[in-house]
Amino acid sequence: MDKKKSSRKRKTKASTQSEAELAASVDREEEALPLSKIEKINIEQVFAQALDRYKNELIDRKKDSCKELNHLSSIVEEYLSCFALIGFSLEGDKVCIFNANNARDEGALVDHLRSTFIEIASNRP
Repeated sequence: MDKKKSSRKRKTKASTQSEAELAASVDREEEALPLSKIEKINIEQVFAQALDRYKNELIDRKKDSCKELNHLSSIVEEYLSCFALIGFSLEGDKVCIFNANNARDEGALVDHLRSTFIEIASNRP
């Protein structure tokens, strides 16, 4: 039985070596073949289409997140006259919504934020 097991291992090693040699020869053949003009044009078209699709998806995502933030801002406006909403979205994007009706409210909000952040920073260990 030991002879059968060792012969099986030898076959596996030999087949692995032949597969590696075959893969290397295929790689050499692919490198040697030049791309035709039609293939280059097709590759460029596919690449351009992929970039357009990606760009459109980014624009759509940005529009959706702006809609959501505007909706959130309108909800908060129902309860607060002036506010600053600072944080991160679920996707990890930074969010900063600052709403003040006039300069006096804006100054008061900035002073309140400054004092709040200083208090938080001074109480940290």
